[in-house]
Amino acid sequence: MASDDARDWQAAGLYDPAAADATERLALLEYLVERGATLDDLRRSAAEDRPWGLAGDLRRRGIVRLTARQFSEETGLDPELVLRVSRSAGLPVYEADVPIFRRADAEGFRIAIAAMEVFGEHPTLEFTRAIGAAVASIADASMTIFGTQVAERFDERGVSQLERAAAVEASSAALTDQVPIAIETLLFHHVEAALGRGVGGHTTPLAVGFVDLVRSTALVEGLAPDALAEVIGTFERLAVEIVGERGGRVVKTIGDEVMFVLPDPGRACDAALALRDAVMADERLPLVRGGLAFGDLVRGYGDFYGPEVTMAARVVQLAEPGQLLVTAGLRSVAGAGFRFEPAGTRPLRGFSEPVELSTLDPV
Repeated sequence: MASDDARDWQAAGLYDPAAADATERLALLEYLVERGATLDDLRRSAAEDRPWGLAGDLRRRGIVRLTARQFSEETGLDPELVLRVSRSAGLPVYEADVPIFRRADAEGFRIAIAAMEVFGEHPTLEFTRAIGAAVASIADASMTIFGTQVAERFDERGVSQLERAAAVEASSAALTDQVPIAIETLLFHHVEAALGRGVGGHTTPLAVGFVDLVRSTALVEGLAPDALAEVIGTFERLAVEIVGERGGRVVKTIGDEVMFVLPDPGRACDAALALRDAVMADERLPLVRGGLAFGDLVRGYGDFYGPEVTMAARVVQLAEPGQLLVTAGLRSVAGAGFRFEPAGTRPLRGFSEPVELSTLDPV
């Protein structure tokens, strides 16, 4: 390391040779500069109190970026089509002179534009929207996991800032180089699972269930943010695993509530019961309640709609803590192995006729 660098860092308030952590700070600054950090970069990361986080920014900065105009000129792609695909994917729209595109992005846009010629523009953009929403969730989850669980472990272990910077750089590399391979693996198997659920056409006969945590408002008020995130995350993990094991899918999570679908009504009942039991077995979690229905669901892009979906969403609001309510339509096709007790005929908002309900329990 040149002594001039140390003097510059000291003058900029980035390095104090008399500080207890001087050696550690010096090693971090050298590491970052070797990867292309400028003095302005170091100042900015220090002001944000995350100097080690700069390592990830530098890793992504190494990728050559093109403006929308340059991207169009180099690839020959229609800039308006590129813009429409980007918007459908939920990506930010930048000015034409802002460098954001990679040369490697051209193949993805070519595939989308070629798909428009085969399937039509509207279906292709709707599919792009579904992909964009899923990938945005993956991106947010990756940031949350590193920013909470991984960073918390670093704090507990007293990991140095240099080690943090190396971990951030490795994580950035994994997100761009390795995670796409994992996504391809999961996509293949999820496509086969979707075929097994009979997902096709405009409607699909499915059981739909909503399960939520009871007294979640008190939960929010009584827990610190990290503890609350752990509770909600545990609930969502249990739901995904339990429903997935039975051939279904958690369609979405809505705060403290999950919506799931399964082609087999009996397995839907079993999944709801298993989720209730798993939550009750975890002392950190409050009780749950659920509502289930069965019928022809209208298939959207990554979602489901229709009267039965609305009905199940309304029914869960009527359930008592620890109670699972099902409609007569689901009860009639659930099969053996369950105990159903009449829970009355209840009016539901948006439905002209009262709905017959039953409680669901194991035999």
